[in-house]
Amino acid sequence: SRGTGPGLFVFTRKRHVAIALRATRPAPDMAYLESYKKWAESHYRADDTQIDVMRAVREFQEPPSIPEELKVGNVDTTIQDPTITDEIDRVTATLSMREPTWKVTPTDPETDASESNSTQREKFTEQLFHYCGTRSPGLSTFHYMVDACVGDGAAVVKWVYNPHRWEDVFRMGKAKPEDDAAWEKAKRKAGPPLTRTPVDVRTWYPLWEGDRIVECMEISERAMFDVLRRYGLTYNDREGFGRMGPPMSLEESINYPSTVQFLEHWDETYVSYAVMAGRHKEVLLQFEHGYSQLPYFFAPGKM
Repeated sequence: SRGTGPGLFVFTRKRHVAIALRATRPAPDMAYLESYKKWAESHYRADDTQIDVMRAVREFQEPPSIPEELKVGNVDTTIQDPTITDEIDRVTATLSMREPTWKVTPTDPETDASESNSTQREKFTEQLFHYCGTRSPGLSTFHYMVDACVGDGAAVVKWVYNPHRWEDVFRMGKAKPEDDAAWEKAKRKAGPPLTRTPVDVRTWYPLWEGDRIVECMEISERAMFDVLRRYGLTYNDREGFGRMGPPMSLEESINYPSTVQFLEHWDETYVSYAVMAGRHKEVLLQFEHGYSQLPYFFAPGKM
């Protein structure tokens, strides 16, 4: 049985009973992550190529082909047509001018209390989406979503819990009733401990089960030094990655690669972060996320 998970069918003489079983999956190891990466890059190769071609046109990465008879001596007659780029930017700016509004239907339209409650929920949700989508410098998450739908054909966002934003709140605690005011003030200052982040659809590889995403992986290039610093690692070409120890020599720092492939894998139970550099690979961090579903949300642009 597919859908809710593996199933066991028990047949009797008069009827059969389907017993749904949820498989207890172990945490993904490095071999599984590497095999998922190979499958994803093969399965989505045509989509990746289509996105790359469109981005090359939009970003003027390839000059147009001009016949030899139309070239004028040694003068550079390369002409770039910005029509597609301008159109994408225009449509994106038009559609992202105002963020979506929300409609919550009152449970009891006949009462003022129910109407007031639904209005508060509408305003709260609008502000939550806006606030959590504008925490990073630059354009809003909604703008990036629209741009991705228009330019790449699809958009992906990620809702994640960031407890570090509430470190001051957790540190304060509430020992006495009179601490309530200071507690509320600290929470308001910290804002929601959530972040709504745009994901580059070119780096995102989902596994669908029907209309549900049951696994996905982000595959991106990151600076080697940033990964070493963030996860407290060292690297050498012979032994690969290791926990922070003596500083590497100048010769080692010159010879190691400047970038690595960074893998971020999510399933319905675990989140795993891994790194690959040449023949060396390692799972950096892994834990149960506790979300009961993937925190990714996908929108096809053509819809």
